[in-house]
Amino acid sequence: FANTSVMSLPSSEIKNPKARLAFYFKEIEKEFDVLIEENNELKKRLAYLEGSSAQVTMRKPKNEKENKTSGSRPESKKIQVVDSRPGPLQKSDMWVSTVELTGHRDGVWEVSACPWSLKRLGSASADRTARIWSLTPGSTVQPHITYLGHNGSVNSIRFHRYERLVCTASGDKTCHLWKIPPSLKKENASQHQESFLTSKTTKLWSPLLKEDSVDTDIGKEVNDGQSKKEDIIGKAMNESSHNIPVVEVTTQQVNNYEESNEIQITANMLSLKGHAGPVISADWLADGTAITSVSTDNSIWFWDTENGSCTHSFLNVHEEGHSFTNINTDFNNMAITSSTDGIIRVWDKRTPKGVLTSILAHESAANSAIFTASDNNTIISGGDDRACRTWDLRNCKQPVHTIRCSSGINRFSISPLSSTIALPMDDRRTKLCDVLGNRLGNLRSHDKGGHIAPITSTAWSNDESVVYTSSFSRTSSIVAWTKEVKLEKRKKMTQE
Repeated sequence: FANTSVMSLPSSEIKNPKARLAFYFKEIEKEFDVLIEENNELKKRLAYLEGSSAQVTMRKPKNEKENKTSGSRPESKKIQVVDSRPGPLQKSDMWVSTVELTGHRDGVWEVSACPWSLKRLGSASADRTARIWSLTPGSTVQPHITYLGHNGSVNSIRFHRYERLVCTASGDKTCHLWKIPPSLKKENASQHQESFLTSKTTKLWSPLLKEDSVDTDIGKEVNDGQSKKEDIIGKAMNESSHNIPVVEVTTQQVNNYEESNEIQITANMLSLKGHAGPVISADWLADGTAITSVSTDNSIWFWDTENGSCTHSFLNVHEEGHSFTNINTDFNNMAITSSTDGIIRVWDKRTPKGVLTSILAHESAANSAIFTASDNNTIISGGDDRACRTWDLRNCKQPVHTIRCSSGINRFSISPLSSTIALPMDDRRTKLCDVLGNRLGNLRSHDKGGHIAPITSTAWSNDESVVYTSSFSRTSSIVAWTKEVKLEKRKKMTQE
């Protein structure tokens, strides 16, 4: 560009810096006007294809005559326009921080909503603990159960879809399976057995609702009748002390504690050992009869939950200097991993090589990838390149949609009913949008509420009324967000 411009200048002005600079600016302005014309033409075609009757505002270039002879690109008869710009933000979709869950002594890597309980949330923290929070309307939200079995940072926490089981992955190179003991406030047995698909007609805890506005038809939770002792610590730990007294009590004694007291567990049901490095993440497979885990040792392992043995392992997956960042499953047989080299991989342990598909999804680290709830052929990925992309496994050459964000994306989540994506970002924002990129809400941290550090993960409640976000800050490690309800509507809700 510079050489052609210099050749077009008169010989008397080549050595004049001001003349050269003015000439360059004119050339840039011409190119910019050409781009404006092309952009206006694309807007017209897009409005025509979408059947929109709205008027499109066109910007006219300054030098219209020059643009006609500047050699703009010829029009093609067929053109495919892919618009990834976010749609307008509706006034009704404003989300506010309503509850801050404090108690962790270090940052939280991941939050996970319980699929079989309407009032439980799990969190994994760098303080070597995993916590189960009891979300009871009309009372202070506090940790109900704290798991202390790991000797390193707890990097992920995942609930079993049907049973009262939890899988945690840790920096101590192990995965632990442990059981949630029955609590004083029981839950409906059918509610325990059914999946989140039934929650569409069930009211869920919301910080905006009072206690009398929530269903009171809550029966007893399924009790498996175990009489064996569990290594459980009694009351909540003192926040100012690191010395935690350990008391051995039975499950029957646990039921006598009030809901406001914290149960602390040190014993696990099964410990999965074999990784040579910290375990980054682990998730359930095959309806809970298997577990898959990924580690910084560049390996992915598949485990049998009956005896804790490794059924399949694939080593040295990445090139030197790269490792896994996260793993998610469809809860059947397939798992999807993301890694620092920007590649997402789909795995199936039933195949000889394990890998079904490898996609170079991001220009930098891919931090998370998830199967959509409606279709296992569609996956969504997010990474440090500030992009969230939708992929079709049947044709992975190009993304179906690309959503641009303001900062790097961490471990995101998809709502179970409407497939709304909650994208946690490094700039302390959480973007809510659909798979097409249409913006449905924005969770922005500020002085009055929210996070003061990058957001590490998100989780949806079963009925999509609450979005949980986690951060690497001690003061506001977990925040619950709900849609802002006007005063008149809130009064009507409490009266019903």
